[in-house]
Amino acid sequence: MNAVAMFQDDLPAFIVGVALCTIALGLFAFALLGRNISNIDLPIAGAFAAAYGIRLVLTTASAAMLLDKPPWLPYVRAALEYIVPIPGAILFERFFSERLRWMNRLPTIAFIACAVVAIPFEIVTRQPGAFLNINNGIVIGFLGVYLLNIIMPAPGESQDWRILRLATAIFGAFIINEHFKFVHDRFGFTREPVGFLIFIGAIVFTLIRHTVRTQMRVASVDGELAAARQIQMSIIPKMPPAIRGLDLASIYAPASEVAGDFFDFLVIDEQRLGIFVADVSGHGVPAALVASMLKVALAGHVEFTREPVGFLIFIGAIVFTLIRHTVRTQMRVASVDGELAAARQIQMSIIPKMPPAIRGLDLASIYAPASEVAGDFFDFLVIDEQRLGIFVADVSGHGVPAALVASMLKVALAGHVEHAREPARLLHELNAFFCGKLERQFITATYTVIDAGNGKVTVGSAGHPPPILVRRDRSIEELAADGALMGRFPTAQFSERSTPIGDGDALVLYTDGIPEALNAAGEMWGDARFHDSLANGA
Repeated sequence: MNAVAMFQDDLPAFIVGVALCTIALGLFAFALLGRNISNIDLPIAGAFAAAYGIRLVLTTASAAMLLDKPPWLPYVRAALEYIVPIPGAILFERFFSERLRWMNRLPTIAFIACAVVAIPFEIVTRQPGAFLNINNGIVIGFLGVYLLNIIMPAPGESQDWRILRLATAIFGAFIINEHFKFVHDRFGFTREPVGFLIFIGAIVFTLIRHTVRTQMRVASVDGELAAARQIQMSIIPKMPPAIRGLDLASIYAPASEVAGDFFDFLVIDEQRLGIFVADVSGHGVPAALVASMLKVALAGHVEFTREPVGFLIFIGAIVFTLIRHTVRTQMRVASVDGELAAARQIQMSIIPKMPPAIRGLDLASIYAPASEVAGDFFDFLVIDEQRLGIFVADVSGHGVPAALVASMLKVALAGHVEHAREPARLLHELNAFFCGKLERQFITATYTVIDAGNGKVTVGSAGHPPPILVRRDRSIEELAADGALMGRFPTAQFSERSTPIGDGDALVLYTDGIPEALNAAGEMWGDARFHDSLANGA
């Protein structure tokens, strides 16, 4: 074969090899220089692409001729055959870490063991390629395990999963064609290396997209934590009070964005001052939730021998247990996810699990927030054997900031049970408490008293969607009452509306998440469909 024909035959291998090495450099640069990038899969994929590309170039006849057939070349070629599968197997194991865990780990162990034994053995005995048959057997076993994972149904069948399935099928077709020559072209674009280039391109695309999504999630969580910090800082005294004969100073510097450290001043009279300092066990969002509840309890609206104080002790025990069992990692996303899971458990603990038993009433409730932690909240206030108050609220915003305010609502509501018979008065007291404590947030709420004995329902509202009364004949009536948003206007007035309720009537209290729910096409369900479903007995 003349030199021109040789170079022409090897050209596709050179092109693909250089392309793979270029991709590898890009992956290394992205992993090293990218802002806040900590995904180890990127350099592993880079090592896989680089090793395959270098092996591809060095195994050509052109490379041997250009290097003047050095004696070390066969050893390097054989070593690359053993080394190339290792990063591929590691990457595969990380992709499918939750499925067939030990079976997926075996190929990595086998490839590493083969390389460690084969390379020095072949150098010492001067037998390059002596272990290639063993290595090829491991490759066949690895491909079998890989196909088993690909064929198994994936949870959720994500788009990334479909891309990997397609890329694997294409790569497999190129491998089969390499051995059986079903399709052939003069430029070699139907050969195995081109299939590998497509395969590694799909992996790179999936990794980069996953990394970018992760960084977007971090940015979103950082925004929520910043908003949560603003709320927490708003409940910390900015200046000590003026007490005759005392020179006071205070500083608040938590170790993280939100924390369980808390202090407050209680002015007793002109010359006496109480200083409360507390530290909630744990850290981050769960501790901040409990600290925000401490603020409300300390404000004097709750007697310290009553249920809310025991509730705080109970919540503290939950937080302590959760934090003790939290697995700390250096990856910020994993840490934040752990905090949000703990915060969700705490939030779920302040939501009633079962409605109370009230004679003459058949009660049911469901709580399904759109995110891990949210600002939706409801509670029951038992007035007597036949009267019940139902409080439903929705804090503006979402995530951690809204959940902090919702946890404060729980304790604040418990501190005003003496007004449970008067919806307007209860909303007025809560509004007075929250005014000045919310930075950019507000609360919509409705409080309804149902008197089963007299067959009457009384509604008070703070800018919340009105309760819906579904009559026995399936007619619909909205029980709207006047009232401004809670926490924004200190002089806001709240009114009440009373309506008779009879046997077979149903009262529905809800937040705006129901009519504003979106279908797959992005279309809002809307009030009309909601009312129709209630009228039809849904």
